[in-house]
Parts: sequence; C-alpha cells; structure tokens
Amino acid sequence: MFETEVASQGGAISVLATSEENNLSVSQEQPYSQERSWLLLTGLLLFPLIVAAIRWMLDHPYGIHWDEALYFNNVLRDLHNLYSGSPRQLGSILIGGDIRRPPANLLLALPFLALFGFHTAIARLVTLACWGVSGWFTFLTTRRMSSPAAAALAVLIFCLSPEVISASIFFSTEGPFFVATSAMLYFASFYWSGDAPRTRIWFGLGLAIGLGLLSKSSFLLIAFPVLAVTIFLYLRRNHWGFSACSSFLKAGAVAFVVAAPWWLKNLGPAFAYTKFAREQPRNSLGVPSLAT
Repeated sequence: MFETEVASQGGAISVLATSEENNLSVSQEQPYSQERSWLLLTGLLLFPLIVAAIRWMLDHPYGIHWDEALYFNNVLRDLHNLYSGSPRQLGSILIGGDIRRPPANLLLALPFLALFGFHTAIARLVTLACWGVSGWFTFLTTRRMSSPAAAALAVLIFCLSPEVISASIFFSTEGPFFVATSAMLYFASFYWSGDAPRTRIWFGLGLAIGLGLLSKSSFLLIAFPVLAVTIFLYLRRNHWGFSACSSFLKAGAVAFVVAAPWWLKNLGPAFAYTKFAREQPRNSLGVPSLAT
C-alpha cells in the first residue's frame, strides 16, 4: 500500500517535471520564433534595396566619382602586384601603394577580384557585403541589450539610412569602416554587461579596432571615447585589477599587429591628408576657432 502510494507520488512528480520541461521548452522556443519572424521581416524589407543596388552596379561599370576611380586604379595595381609573385610587390600591397589612405577596402576586395577577375561590380559587392555584415553586428548588439524587435528596428534604421546606402553601393572606404565600428560596439557590449572576457571577445575587439584603423583615420574619433568609457567602467567594476586590464592589453596587441605596419610607414602622409580633408567643407569637423 505504501509502495503504491509512493509510486503514485513519484509518477505525479514525473508528470509534473515532464510538464514543466515542456513548458520551459515552449517558452524557450517562443523567443526563437519571434527572432526568426523579425529577421524574416527585416530581410523582406531590405531585399528590394539589395536588388536595386546590384542593378545599379551593373548599369554603371565605371567610377562614378574621382574617389572611386582612384580606388579602382589602386586595386588594379594591387592585382598586378599579386600576380607578379614578387615578395617585394606582395609587401607593397600591405604597406605601400596609396600612402595617404588606409587600405582596408582594397585588402578586403583583393581576394575576390583575384578569384573572379576584375569587375567594378565585384568590388562594389564587397562594399555591399560589408553593409550586410554591419547590419548583422548591429542586430546582435541590440539583441544582447534589448530584444529581437528592437534589434530589427536598429538594423532597419542603419541599413535604410540614405547616407549609409549611398556609401555602400560603390567601392569605398565606408564599407570596412561600418564593419569595424559595428563589430567594435558588439564586442565592447560584453564588457558593458560585465561578462567574463573570453578569448574570442578580446580577440574580436582587437580585430575590429585594427580593421577600423586600416579603414579611415577618422575611426579614432569614434573608437577613442567608446573604448575610454568601456575600459573605465569595466575596470571600476572589477576594482582596477590587473586581470581585468589584461584583456584590453591583449586586444590592443591584436589591433597593433593588424594596423601598425601600414601606419608606421605612412603616418606622416596619412595625417597630412587628414588635415587636407578636414579643410574641405564636406569633411570638416567645424570651424577651427570661434573667431573664424
């Protein structure tokens, strides 16, 4: 009798446990289904834009302004150096060539152009792919901090921005710049939430910073305040311990390895060009003084 009662109680507990597991699995599946729905909606909204961008690329098989024409000439030079097989020429791809502009857009496009042959549309598709990768990092960052719905909205705000779209359909430095900025914010968000800095976090942060430094010199204006606040808050939360500093030091080492070769060789010309660009009305940060 006692054994029967125990068995019945055990069966009831088993049924309750099974029911609870089913409820838990359903509750876990609901966020995933919602996330898939938001991703599908975002993809459907962006798909016509992607088709229109590709159609525009094919209809304009030439540089649409002097910047893009210069980038096409530079990547053709790098293709020639790559095909030559000379170690000296290969080294010039990484640290030579255009001594005034960082070469991230050229380095990202070069493998695809070497594989498929040179065409303006292929180089532009690399920039468009950077636009897509940047949107994905934006989604991941916002989802970590809020919800899939907010993440989808953030992606649409970014990807449908006229300035972002116009810079993503031609061969430009903005493509890798967008990837570097969005990736830096994504990996920095782990420090904001107090997560343990795993290897992939500090390594990804270092790669993002290195890519940004190889994209545009103005990346420093974005990276410095973001990283300064991130480092300060994380170190204060961890009582300024050396173990907390180590991940930032390792990220800095990765960024140095990625970006230092080009910058150490071309620091003077690059900053001179930055000063020249700042004097142009479109790129100016504002008047140099109140007396202007």
